[in-house]
Amino acid sequence: MEMNEIGIEQHAVLIGMLAKALCERYGDETGRELMKDILTRYGQKRGLRMRSNMISEGMTPDMTSFFIAGEWRGKPGENASNASYLDHESVSTVTKCAWYEAWKAHDLLSYGTIYCHCIDDA
Repeated sequence: MEMNEIGIEQHAVLIGMLAKALCERYGDETGRELMKDILTRYGQKRGLRMRSNMISEGMTPDMTSFFIAGEWRGKPGENASNASYLDHESVSTVTKCAWYEAWKAHDLLSYGTIYCHCIDDA
């Protein structure tokens, strides 16, 4: 990774540190709720941006396109998941996650996973 390149680890640590700081400043429950609000807004803006990009590229804005055109790409082997579609519903099973590994390595797992519970729902 180049010096000024931002990858998954930096993104994960930023998210985890922000959540930790909010919890320390406002208490665990309020800090987590604030982080959920922040991540929901971020996810909604990100989703709209991705949708716009998909449409401008001639793609159908659906989960298949999301996996193809997602904004955060890991290096080969950093992430692994399986997607399936059941009754018009997308199910993604993650078997390896670089965000999880970064939060675990930096002792931010309990804060970072707030991201997982909010971002895709947004």
